Amino acid sequence: MSTDLKSYLVAVATEPDLFSEFVLDPRGAAERAGLSDDEIAILLSRDQNLIYTRLRGDCGQ
Repeated sequence: MSTDLKSYLVAVATEPDLFSEFVLDPRGAAERAGLSDDEIAILLSRDQNLIYTRLRGDCGQ
C-alpha cells in the first residue's frame, strides 16, 4: 500500500485499528502504509510546524 502523508494522517485519525497500530509502532505502521523515508522522519519528529509545512507542500516531496 502506498499513500501520501496527508492521506495517512486522515486514516490514522478516522480508523481506530490504524490508530492503535500507529500508537504501538509508529515507524512500522508508517512503513507498512508506504510512506517515504522522508515522510516517516517528518512524522516521527513530532514537530508540528515541520509536519504542517509538509502537508502544505512547502518542502520537497
